[in-house]
Amino acid sequence: MNARMFNITKLLLPALCVGTILTVLAEKRVAPPEPGDIVGTWMGFDQDLLTFCRLELHSDGKGFFWE
Repeated sequence: MNARMFNITKLLLPALCVGTILTVLAEKRVAPPEPGDIVGTWMGFDQDLLTFCRLELHSDGKGFFWE
């Protein structure tokens, strides 16, 4: 019985550690992107894949959105 309990503890302890680490990482706030990182053209479809969208972002803070 003791050997069986030891084996279960050996398996659960790493899983608990990983769960704790992921929880701590999930609570860390992400810094907003730099303007230069998002400047450019972005294209894609909506959730239903019915509408095509295009977004153009310029470095001066202006841009265009087509739907």
